[in-house]
Amino acid sequence: MVNAMRLIVDSDGSVWSAYDEKLVERWGYPDPDFDLPSFAIRNLGAIDIRVEEQEVTISFRWLTVKSDALISASQVLSQLPPRAVIVRCETSSWTDHSFADPESAIEWINANRALWLGANARSVVTSPRKLTALSDRSLSRIEDSDDRLALMFKKWRMSQGRFSDEIPAFLVRFGLLDRTAVARDSTPGDLVWEHFGTRITLYNRTNPDWSYFVAGRPVADQPDQEYGRYASGIFRDILDRRQPTFDHIDAVVRDGSEAARFRYDRLLLPWESSNDTRIITSLSFKTDPDTVVAA
Repeated sequence: MVNAMRLIVDSDGSVWSAYDEKLVERWGYPDPDFDLPSFAIRNLGAIDIRVEEQEVTISFRWLTVKSDALISASQVLSQLPPRAVIVRCETSSWTDHSFADPESAIEWINANRALWLGANARSVVTSPRKLTALSDRSLSRIEDSDDRLALMFKKWRMSQGRFSDEIPAFLVRFGLLDRTAVARDSTPGDLVWEHFGTRITLYNRTNPDWSYFVAGRPVADQPDQEYGRYASGIFRDILDRRQPTFDHIDAVVRDGSEAARFRYDRLLLPWESSNDTRIITSLSFKTDPDTVVAA
């Protein structure tokens, strides 16, 4: 009888022990300084299956999950002894669905395949960068974007993730405010914008004033709905895990009339305010010129 174990189903449908050392070779990150299974679930279409004595929890993102992975995960569930199943999945936010047995969970997954967005061309490709590239960086001079990203990361560590009135002043002092987006948790669980830097030019081609009017609006509510869901989901994941992430992003964003490709380095940091409100900051610097692409 299967009791406790953790499995990872990769995008090809192969099933691994979550502790198999070959996973680092499978995903091409031989020395990660981040949680590799969590990254694979967020970005590589993988599925996490945690089997406990009384309950199974299966986690995946509809945006990135692949068909072969869903098929293999269903096969794993079908082979388990009777027990409760929680399907934890993400569309615009993470949601838990509870089932009395594996068969009911499989039926629900199959019935909701319309939520699966993996059949569409992905608009965002995320490549992790090592946080040690920031933590180990000397700041005797602040000349390029990595210096400024390192400055922000070290400020977060020195502040122990506490967001105070000093942080906006710090962003202004070092010229980071216009490259920073700030969002916070809000009732009933949405993430809403507090600030959106004017040098983040996702929608400037058709609405150059967009960044001035987003305060208080949900992060997911963007002209490009797919990109909005992506941003809201990744922000929520960072807040839930309470771990920073440093990535290179290659994104195609649509504003209603055309699509443009944006490539940038991005540092996401989770904070808590004095009243325990959860806050996330996103500091980004472009690595390539923006280009218009076929929509």
